[in-house]
Amino acid sequence: MLINRVVVNASPLICLFKSGLEDLFPSLFNDIVAPEAVIKEIGAKGEADFAAQTLISLSWIRRMGDVPVDPRVAAWDLGDGKVEKIIRQAQQHLPQDAEAKKKVEIEIHYLDKNASYMRYAEFRAQGL
Repeated sequence: MLINRVVVNASPLICLFKSGLEDLFPSLFNDIVAPEAVIKEIGAKGEADFAAQTLISLSWIRRMGDVPVDPRVAAWDLGDGKVEKIIRQAQQHLPQDAEAKKKVEIEIHYLDKNASYMRYAEFRAQGL
């Protein structure tokens, strides 16, 4: 299946930048979109940061304004996106439809299984 457009998060971009593989995404996808929150997160360490410098120099990332969050999701008060809180809220708001519920449960299982790898604030504090 050919994927032409992707929306990227900060972590894969930072990883590619620090690995010197920033040209990988444009070789795979035609349209690479980064929400403004992702741009801000990468630039948070300032212009002296390598990832922030790399981001500034790229022409292939299409910046997208922040997408409004559905008020029902905003009410969950996820704050900084701690995965454990996201899991708890998702478990409390399972869809009634059996097929949709199964899909959400699969995602909850993935998050729960991989939570130890999602300590992004801690990793960034270590300079990773």
